[in-house]
Amino acid sequence: MASDWIHIVENIILKGCSYKRVPVCIAEYDGNGISASSGSLGVDERMRWIKDNIPAAFYDSLLELDRTRMELNEYKNSELGKIIPIVSHTRRFSKRARKLVLFLYRINSIFSSSSKRNKNQIKKK
Repeated sequence: MASDWIHIVENIILKGCSYKRVPVCIAEYDGNGISASSGSLGVDERMRWIKDNIPAAFYDSLLELDRTRMELNEYKNSELGKIIPIVSHTRRFSKRARKLVLFLYRINSIFSSSSKRNKNQIKKK
């Protein structure tokens, strides 16, 4: 199932072979075969190939890079992530903004925890 993926990784990525896009339909994807309905089988096969063919240190670095990328995307797509480029123009302003945000976070925590306590007390009665 992962043979096309393995071919691309081995030849284009690892060996640096060139490729050319040809605007001709070679095959049509049915969507009813084993590769479409097997769930994580294709992913498991790819992971097995990676573990067998990629050095462990490089593999670990790739996993860490992927975790970092996912975390960065989380921040980037958050409400605060949208204002980070604006706030980051100067170091001094960044420090001030950080202090302000942490102060607001503490205030929010106080009100959030007291409202949770009030809700829990109401539920107990």
